[in-house]
Amino acid sequence: GRRWGLLAPLSTLSPHNTLFLSERHHQASAMGKDRDKGMRNARSSASSAQAAALANAMGGSTNLTFASFAADGGAAEAEVDSDFVLALKKLQKRDPTTKLRALADVAGFFGSAERGDEDVAVAVPLWFASFAGAACDNDRRVRDQACGVMGRVAAREGARKQIGKGIKEWLFPLLSARFDPDPNVRGAAEKALAEVLPQGKVAAAYAHCRKEVVAGVEEALGA
Repeated sequence: GRRWGLLAPLSTLSPHNTLFLSERHHQASAMGKDRDKGMRNARSSASSAQAAALANAMGGSTNLTFASFAADGGAAEAEVDSDFVLALKKLQKRDPTTKLRALADVAGFFGSAERGDEDVAVAVPLWFASFAGAACDNDRRVRDQACGVMGRVAAREGARKQIGKGIKEWLFPLLSARFDPDPNVRGAAEKALAEVLPQGKVAAAYAHCRKEVVAGVEEALGA
């Protein structure tokens, strides 16, 4: 088969077989700063577990060597749909139910035939900026649904250039979700990654985002 050197474990190793770290469990009081700290710790737990498994798939090291990659694309100058912006704002709320509803709205936006390519093109960068947080949310349902939205994005012709241009924003969160402790999240991430990134471009994409992938793993493990 094709050999990609040190990159091979990332693209061929089954996430299920690399998960031997369990999620940390955090408790927080229902009031004030203790609750805020608990929610941040829970999110760090999911992110750390993902990153630990990803680092293991890398062979236990983040010192990787990649080839080069050149992404093209550009965003059209247009006003972003106000309902879409509102959905992303709701995604920043604490309540998981509110986040799930927001993600449903985002998925509906990208899945709607009424949204033209220009509408999609200007919305995609904002979604990428929100995806990183949703992909490591403390609620597994949020992480699962966030990965599902990425599949919707990949299906839109108007998103193609933005996918290439914004790859440094979305690749690590999606790759990390592929090693999530929850099997449903892992499955959704695998499916989304296959849809958003054609197999023939996987090696080049990892190469282009080497710095971001390494930094993401190190940051999550140090959280």
